[in-house]
Amino acid sequence: MAGLILRKIQVFIIVMLLGAGCFAAPWALAQTDSAVAEKKSPDVKPDVKAEVNSKEENAKTEEAQTATSQAPLAQDVCALPESLCGDKPKFGSYWNSLSDSERKIILQGFDVGLTAAGQTSYLEGQEAGNIRSGILDRRMNMGETYSGLGIELFVDYFNKLYTDPANNNIDWTYAWMLASLSIQNEIVEGGDNDEAMLKQFLQTYGELPGWVRIVDVKDVNVIEVEVLVPEPYRLSVRLRGVSLKGGDGKTLTDDQKQRGIKFIKSLAATRGYPFENCNCTEMVRPQLFYGANLFAADGTLEAYVRINEANFCLLKNEVSATEFHRGNADDGFILNEAILENGLAYMDEESSDYVESDKMMQNIDRAKDKGLNIYGKKTMAPVERMIKQGPKPVNQNCVP
Repeated sequence: MAGLILRKIQVFIIVMLLGAGCFAAPWALAQTDSAVAEKKSPDVKPDVKAEVNSKEENAKTEEAQTATSQAPLAQDVCALPESLCGDKPKFGSYWNSLSDSERKIILQGFDVGLTAAGQTSYLEGQEAGNIRSGILDRRMNMGETYSGLGIELFVDYFNKLYTDPANNNIDWTYAWMLASLSIQNEIVEGGDNDEAMLKQFLQTYGELPGWVRIVDVKDVNVIEVEVLVPEPYRLSVRLRGVSLKGGDGKTLTDDQKQRGIKFIKSLAATRGYPFENCNCTEMVRPQLFYGANLFAADGTLEAYVRINEANFCLLKNEVSATEFHRGNADDGFILNEAILENGLAYMDEESSDYVESDKMMQNIDRAKDKGLNIYGKKTMAPVERMIKQGPKPVNQNCVP
């Protein structure tokens, strides 16, 4: 009897955590922390000597601190029983131990998908002022759209998902996403295979990446990134909305591709902190956000890349984002947009969320009107400097 009461208390606590949004809270908190860490105040004048002396001591812990502070998708809170937590919480094991009624109560704790909606809002960049706000929400958050179908559909999906041991570590928020995609594919004609691809991705990596480093540029629309958490790994990311092919059979030439690749590479280094000059440089750490589709047809992850920097260190001088991207680029900018705005690639018209955005179309119109690069071979001086010089090598062990 005591064991049954304890079990009911455990379920109640988990439901309360889910209903209160505690699964989403770590992402929001980490995002806030990372924004504070990235913010560089010109009023702070540190002791330069102390900074230099402590540089070696901090070197060993710097990467770990960075991974922690810039990991908006890392789950820091485990609401499961302690025996099922750890580096890889066993969500499937706990789900399979619940009764049917307990499973329904657990999913009702998501408050008809609001917890999942909170994560998809973050993944899609809504809090960062991304103009594509709501696109991934509408697709993933089926709580309102399909609420009449009953919670049983989600329970059935979870039951099926967690019969496979490979899915044991997929947390319930992502499981809700997978269920939503599955339901949509059954109801909406012309569904895609995002569900299968996302499931395979989660089995391998545990979560969709947020903060990354650009470590290589494979093409104008494909970059290789290093993900810092939960464990470092690298993968290719396709820049959503950016294409090598245009209308009427047009394709970027090898020379045009190289110009675009060099432009992206020039964004690799930014002014160092705390010295705020290009004698001290650090690697840019952009954020990935997602559109209506998570994966390209070939299975490559598709994303928008938000760079939260305003100044970049070139080999001989530096360039400001406002020089090559209109708008308030001091608050960061979307790499995908900057490429299109400067006529360095074509727009992928099959990306529906991209075509629907007036701003995306304005980027293309601006490049066409000015005859930039592929639309007339005209160039902008700052972009030419970026292409010809490339980034200054990263050097954090320095003095101003």
